[in-house]
Amino acid sequence: MKKIYNKIRFIALVLCMPLMLSACKEAREIPELVEPLSDNQAFRPVGRKTIGTLKVETGYVVPEEYCHFYKRATTLKEIKVNLGQYVNKGDVLAVADIENLQDQLEEMEAAYNLLVSEHSIKAQINEINLKILGSRKQASLYSYDEATATELVTEIKKAEEDNTYDEELYNYMTDYYQKEIADIREDITDATIRSKVSGYVTYVKDTSKGSVVGMNEAVVVVADDSNVHIEIDGVTTGNNPYKKYNVKYAIIGGQEIPVVEKEYTSQETVLAKVQESYPNIRYVPAEPVEIKTGDTAVMCFIMHEKKDVLAVGYDSTNNDEAGSYVYVKGEDGELEKRYIELGTGDDYYVEVLSGLEEGEEVYYVQESLKPVYYEEYTVARSNYVQTVEGKGIKKADVINTAYFTKCNGKVDQILFNSGESFKKGDVLLVIDSGGGSAAIQEVENDIKHANMDYEKAMKDYDKQIKDLTVQNLRLLTTIEEGRDHNMLGEHEEDTIECQRDILLHQASIAELQKAIYQLEYEDNLRKLNKRLSKLKKNNNGSGKINIVAEDDGVVSRVYVIEGNVVEVGGENSLLMSCSKTSDDMASIALARGLSSPALHASVTIANRDNDSKYSGLVVNRGLNVKSYAFTENDKAYVSNCYKENSGTGAFIMQLDDPEFWDKETLKDCKVEFEQLNLPNMIVVPGSVVFSEDSKTKDAKKYFVWKVENGELVKQYIIKGTNFNIGNDQSVVILSGVSEGDILAKEANANTATNK
Repeated sequence: MKKIYNKIRFIALVLCMPLMLSACKEAREIPELVEPLSDNQAFRPVGRKTIGTLKVETGYVVPEEYCHFYKRATTLKEIKVNLGQYVNKGDVLAVADIENLQDQLEEMEAAYNLLVSEHSIKAQINEINLKILGSRKQASLYSYDEATATELVTEIKKAEEDNTYDEELYNYMTDYYQKEIADIREDITDATIRSKVSGYVTYVKDTSKGSVVGMNEAVVVVADDSNVHIEIDGVTTGNNPYKKYNVKYAIIGGQEIPVVEKEYTSQETVLAKVQESYPNIRYVPAEPVEIKTGDTAVMCFIMHEKKDVLAVGYDSTNNDEAGSYVYVKGEDGELEKRYIELGTGDDYYVEVLSGLEEGEEVYYVQESLKPVYYEEYTVARSNYVQTVEGKGIKKADVINTAYFTKCNGKVDQILFNSGESFKKGDVLLVIDSGGGSAAIQEVENDIKHANMDYEKAMKDYDKQIKDLTVQNLRLLTTIEEGRDHNMLGEHEEDTIECQRDILLHQASIAELQKAIYQLEYEDNLRKLNKRLSKLKKNNNGSGKINIVAEDDGVVSRVYVIEGNVVEVGGENSLLMSCSKTSDDMASIALARGLSSPALHASVTIANRDNDSKYSGLVVNRGLNVKSYAFTENDKAYVSNCYKENSGTGAFIMQLDDPEFWDKETLKDCKVEFEQLNLPNMIVVPGSVVFSEDSKTKDAKKYFVWKVENGELVKQYIIKGTNFNIGNDQSVVILSGVSEGDILAKEANANTATNK
C-alpha cells in the first residue's frame, strides 16, 4: 500500500506544481519525470560532504636511492657490482682507469722533486756568484779602477734582483706543483667508489658504448629499503602540477593518509633548474604509517577542500534574479521554494552556507530511470590487484664492457666478431703499435747515449775543478814567493787574494753544476727506462699489442675493421663492446604506454600450458633517464642515470629461481606483473555503477543508487577507471560511498530485495 500511496501523493504534487510556479511568477518548469512516476521520485536528503575537485595519480613506494659518481669526467676501468646485488656500506662499486693518472702523478712528483733539489743548489750558486762579484769589485778598488768598481756595483744590484725574481718564480712553481699533485692524488683516491649505504644495486652504468662517464653522472645506484618515500612518474621539480594543492593524501591500506613533500634544499632546486635535470617529487606520510618498497599508493590531490560541510548537488540548485534556490519537500509532501546561500563547489556538489538543515529532502533533476526492482548490495572493502601482461622475456645483459686501444697504431687482427662468445683472458684484437724491436732498440740507444754523455760531462766537470784548483795553488805560490823576497807592491797581495777567492768560488760552482747535471741525468734516465718498460709490455718485439678479455662475455659490436688507425683518447679509440647475460636476471618488455611496476614489486612468470609459476622482484624500472638531487659535504649535486631508448619500455627483474631458463621454454610462458596492489579498497561490481552524460564536460558522470530509509537516492562517485585504476567489472570507488553503504543492483521481480 505504501507504493500506491506514494504514487497518488506524487501525482497530486506534480498536478499542483504549475500552480505553485505560477504563484511565484517563476519561468522555470520542473523537469519532466521518467515514468513510472512512483519509481522516479527525485529527492535527496541534505547531508554533510567533503567538497573539492579530486585529482588522482598512481604513486610508487620506492627506496631512497644513493648515486655514486665521479666529480670529473673519468674513464672507467671496471664496475665491480651487478644489478640486484646486495652490497654493504664501504664495499667497492667501481674503479676508474687510473694508469694515466698514476703516470701524471709520477711525472708531476718527479718534476717537483727536481725543482726543489735544483733550487737548493741554484740558490747556493747565486750566493757564490754574488761573492765573486764582490771579490771582483774589491780587486778593482785595490787597483784604483773606480769605473770598473762602479759597473760591478750595478751588476751586483741586478744579480740581487734576478735572485729575488728566481725566488718568486720558485715559490710560484712549488705552489703550482703542490696543487696539481694534490688534485691528482684526490682523483686517484676518488677513483675507487665505495658504497655510501647498505642495500641493493638498482642501476649500473652501461659502458657498452664507451667507458667515459661525465661529471656527476651516476655510475652505480644503491637503494636503501629502510628509507622509503612515494614517487609519481613524471612529477618532478620541473613539472609539479600539485605544488599549490592544499590537500594531499595517499590511500594506503584503504586509509586516507595525509602526505607532505620531502623537500629539496634551495641549492639542490636551483642546481637542478640550471642543469635542466629535474628530480622526482618525493612524498612521505605526515603521520607515522608503515609503507614498504614495492607497494603502490593512490595519490589524491584536492584544491580548496572543505570537509564535513552541508552540501547539495548542482542538480538541485536553480537561479533567478533573487539568487539561488532549491525545492524542499515538506512533511505533507508539498514542495517549498527556498532561497539558500552557496559556497565552494566541485564537479558534483556545492556547499550550503545557510537556508537548509541536515536531513531535509530537496528535489533534484532526475533523468535516469531508477531500478524498479533491485537487490541490495552492501559495500565492503577488499584487496585490489591489477595485473598486466608483458610482451616478452629474455635474459638481461647485466655486464657491459667497452674495450679501447691501449696504444696508437693500426688494427692488425680482429679475433672475435659480433655475437661470438669468449672467455676471460682470450685475445680479442691485436693492435700494431709500430713499436717493435726497432722502437725498443731506439730507446735502448737513447739510454746508452745518455750514459755516455753523463760520463763525458762528469769528466769535464772534474777537469774544470782540477784546473781551478791548480790555478789557485799557483796564485798561492806567487803570494808566498813575493813575501819571501819582499816583491809585492801596495795592495798586490790583497788583489791576488781576491783572485784566489774567485777561483775557489768558481770551483764550488762547478761542483754544484755537476750535482745539477747528476739530478737531470737521473731524471732523464728514469723517463727513458719507463718508456722502454711500456714498449716491452705485451710486446714480443714485433710491436703488436694484445687487447685481452677481462671477463667472460659475448661481443655486442665491433667498431673497427682491420687496418683502421686508432689513437689513445681519440674518437677512434673504441674498439669493441661486449656484454654478459645473467641467469639471475630477466628483461621484461612492455607494450607502449604501460608503466613499469614499482621498484622491488613482485613479478610472476606463468606457463601458458600448466599451472607452474615463477616469481621475482623488480630491480630496475628501465626508465630512459632519471635525475637525483642531493647534498654531500655541504655541496649540492644533481646526478643522472641514462638508458638507451629502445622504443619500448623494459624493466629488469631478479628471478627467485635462476634455473627457470632450463625448466621452461620461453615461447610457452607469459609474464604477469602487479601494476597495482591496493589493499583494503572499496571495490564494487560494475552492475551497481551507472552513468549519465555530463552537461558541462565532454565526459560521463558515474553514480550509484544508495538505499536510504527504503528509498533510492542517486549518489555521484569518483570511479578509479578515470585514472587507470580498476575496470568495468571490478570498480574501484575513490569517493562517494563508504564501507557499509547499501547500494541497489538491478534485479528481476523474482530475485529483488524490494519486491
